[in-house]
Amino acid sequence: MSAIKLAVKHYGSQKEMADALGVTQSQVSQWCTKGYMSARRALQVESDTQGWIRALSLVEQTETKKEG
Repeated sequence: MSAIKLAVKHYGSQKEMADALGVTQSQVSQWCTKGYMSARRALQVESDTQGWIRALSLVEQTETKKEG
């Protein structure tokens, strides 16, 4: 299960998560589809879950390419 889906489970539903974070349910649905959210909201989730869900697990992970 993705970290975002765990966050939804923590809040109870996409609607309840949206209300807690001050966004629309549609936005939460988009996060679930994409698999990541903004760093600002991820930090809010980490705070709301008292660190149980880490912000780093909720944001887009980009690969760094090594030159050479």
